[in-house]
Amino acid sequence: MTATATQTDLYGLPLSTGSAAAAEGYREGQQALLAQAPAPDEPFRRAIAADPEFALPHAAVALIEQRELRLPEARGSATTAERLAARTTRREQQHVAAVVDAVSGRGSRAIARMREHLQEFPRDALLLHFVTTSLLFAGKQDQMVQVSEAAGSAYGDGDWFWLGIHAFALQEVRRFDEARRAALRSLALFPLGAFTSHALAHVHYELGEYAEGAGFMPGWLARYPREGGMHLHLSWHLALFYLARGAYGDVMRLYDEAIRPAARPGGFQLYDAASLLWRLQVYGGEAPAELWPELVEIAAPRAAAPGMIFADLHNGMALAAAGRDAELERLLGSLRERAARGNPAAEVAQPLLQGMQAFARGEYALAADLIEPIEERIVLVGGSKAQREVFHDTLLEALLRTGRFDAAERRLRERLDRRPSPRDFYRIARLCAGRGARSAAQAALHNALAVWPADDFAPELRAARQLAGELG
Repeated sequence: MTATATQTDLYGLPLSTGSAAAAEGYREGQQALLAQAPAPDEPFRRAIAADPEFALPHAAVALIEQRELRLPEARGSATTAERLAARTTRREQQHVAAVVDAVSGRGSRAIARMREHLQEFPRDALLLHFVTTSLLFAGKQDQMVQVSEAAGSAYGDGDWFWLGIHAFALQEVRRFDEARRAALRSLALFPLGAFTSHALAHVHYELGEYAEGAGFMPGWLARYPREGGMHLHLSWHLALFYLARGAYGDVMRLYDEAIRPAARPGGFQLYDAASLLWRLQVYGGEAPAELWPELVEIAAPRAAAPGMIFADLHNGMALAAAGRDAELERLLGSLRERAARGNPAAEVAQPLLQGMQAFARGEYALAADLIEPIEERIVLVGGSKAQREVFHDTLLEALLRTGRFDAAERRLRERLDRRPSPRDFYRIARLCAGRGARSAAQAALHNALAVWPADDFAPELRAARQLAGELG
């Protein structure tokens, strides 16, 4: 028999609990989870304590445990929610069923269920949040926009959460002006919306607004708790702004303070740290060798139990950087098996990771040969454009280091048409110098060095100044 719904959630949807305290805990949990606040599970656990038979907070805890890679606990919480949901409304039963799929490894089915559910219940905000971010990591940015746009009329431009989600989706399809307006409106309504500041960071980065990004993010992070769910990732975004400006000292300070495992409270998400250290090596910044072992200590056991392709790639990058070939081969074997079963992301990830391994070994021609044929399909491995840029940058460097200047230049000109980048101007200078085009190299190098600091310790910047001296 369905319980009488007398309470409502944060968005006015009925809840099958008779406990006002349980409903209040659930609403507080929704707010905390949507805002990526610290310990978002605590309000949901208070809701469970107030009403142990209330299904939805168990489902919410399952999603949080999955995000924290506590998969056995997530499946246990989802199983409890599924049992309790039998006595609830159809909306809550559908919500729980989608969560059960999500934490049980049935990601495609979960996304399909959620999208269908949201057509009828667009204000089921936790599922809207989950499905849009899931589409991002499935490499389906166009569908992310479709879902956020379809939900818009149910929220309106007075809802900070929807505006933030929509802003992120818009920037992923290069609708930057709309994304900026939505993000700024969201932050005006709720300044600590982490996903909103995330969207604005992407807008700044994709438009080459590195100074603006480096000016915005430190102040925002100073107000956002270090224990918040996106503090690490947004610190990584700040590091990208510093890195684009050649501020290697700031990059390394921030890595030590906010990104490396020893700096993080609680669970550790590896891919930002691995991606940043890899970039340092690709750009010639020579990431300190002592930093890789602490990442490998985390990556090795995770690589032994592969799962999400995007995470697998970054675990593999750490193994490749450390020369842990035996463990890396086992991960590649898993990718081959998934590719043979028709997984398109695995079909891309296998040669991509092999190319990254070749680059780590200094086999730049092989790296280019492996990555170039699948370059247009890298989107399938998931993540945002900024996150996938590490793979494209690896290919670019491999092309430059093997003298494939025409292929490198096509990519660099396209990137510079989209946004100014000191590093890409420096790359243009390198290839022009390699061709003997002295004046073109000088002009491009001037564009880079006019922005990059003149007294930095980084090998990349020393090399740029050395090239300037050689060109006269």
